[in-house]
Amino acid sequence: MYDNRQMNETIQYIPISLIDRPRLSLRPVRRNSPEYVEMVNSVRKDGILQPVLVRPVGDRYEIVEGWHRLEAAKEAGLE
Repeated sequence: MYDNRQMNETIQYIPISLIDRPRLSLRPVRRNSPEYVEMVNSVRKDGILQPVLVRPVGDRYEIVEGWHRLEAAKEAGLE
């Protein structure tokens, strides 16, 4: 459990190129699955509707939540 009172919860636009995959293994992205293809198409059309959660690691960021959305955004050509 973590103490969320110390978190700085702000919304920032961060270039995808500065966001790294998580250190802990997550569910793999199945790029050929119908759900993923639908997500890519949705992100391409509407953008990311639910933000991804990242944490700073040095001068970069590590994804905490939203790995599939981030991968879909990359595939859709977002920066």
